[in-house]
Amino acid sequence: MASDLFNQTELQLYDRQLIMPGFGTDAQKKLKLAKVLIVGAGGIGSPAALYLAAAGVGVIGLVDGDTVELSNLQRQILFQFTSAGKTKVAEAALRLNALNPTIKVETHAMQLTPSNATALVTPYDLVVDGSDNFATRYLVNDVCVKLDKPFVGASVFQWQANVAVYNLLIRSQSSLRSATYRCLFPEPPSSDQMPDCNTVGVVGVVPGWCGVMAATEAIKVITGIGQPLVNRYMAYDASKGLVNTFNFTRDDDAVATIKNHPLGDYSVYGDGCAADTGAREVTPQQLRSRLRQRLGVRLVDVREEHEHALVNIGGDCIPVNDIRHRFNEIPRDVQVILYCRSGQRSSKAMEFLQQEKGYTNVYHLRGGIRAYMTEK
Repeated sequence: MASDLFNQTELQLYDRQLIMPGFGTDAQKKLKLAKVLIVGAGGIGSPAALYLAAAGVGVIGLVDGDTVELSNLQRQILFQFTSAGKTKVAEAALRLNALNPTIKVETHAMQLTPSNATALVTPYDLVVDGSDNFATRYLVNDVCVKLDKPFVGASVFQWQANVAVYNLLIRSQSSLRSATYRCLFPEPPSSDQMPDCNTVGVVGVVPGWCGVMAATEAIKVITGIGQPLVNRYMAYDASKGLVNTFNFTRDDDAVATIKNHPLGDYSVYGDGCAADTGAREVTPQQLRSRLRQRLGVRLVDVREEHEHALVNIGGDCIPVNDIRHRFNEIPRDVQVILYCRSGQRSSKAMEFLQQEKGYTNVYHLRGGIRAYMTEK
């Protein structure tokens, strides 16, 4: 009986699902017993988390190491104005528990990395990847393949959104799983082909649509109802109102390579929004020390002028898109440290100055101004 599975509060919460033909208590029980990990509490993760919580997913895990910024509110609907400066996952948990106090929310205030990915993903049945960089997307793919976990991948770019279900068990007797992200996109794009996650922009409703679709696919996977986007890739162009879906197939060789390859550092997965440039980067602690000792450091902010005007840590502002024709403003006789919001733009600017203009005195701030201002 339904009363044996759910209390009266839950019966009222899920009434419109329970009465739907083909859904009922069997599907609702599967949701209640499910554990879903959402990677990224941003524009995609926010609506996905809200709808999965409202649907009654029993345990929702949230992985995100960032704090809320005012510029997030245009699309990250888990948060409100008073959330600014607070930890994303903590604020998200408050909102989700207020929406549905019968579920459990587990918070992981950290970024997903090769060293913690296995431990974070293992306890969950399904992963929803709402990350905003290629490094994390490929890492989610690889750890899920290694652990035989299905995951929903979702991404956005300006007016466009993409959703698919990857690595889902579709034939249990032969352990056959569906295609993976690497079956569709074998390798990450190079850094010069990669759009800058902090400058390309996005219309707020587009990640909202994408997050809702990701939650929809997660519900279908958990309940076994409907036809998930397995071996199918959905692309939505909001500016034209067009949705296209195309098929792709599993690449067994690519899967075998992942299975046999250890999870490495971010250099294996390409350049994410926190780029790794090895010895040519300066940590926030190192920069503070050098500034205190007045070691003749020259700071250059490669963000846009309006970003520099809002908040900066000093230095001149030469936007990354202007570096090519303003590089002569950067001296060669003193240590120059480039910085941006999170490290990607400064890494690109540093690479250009080193490789194309022969600079040997240029470094960039690891983690950008966010890391510098939050470092204790």
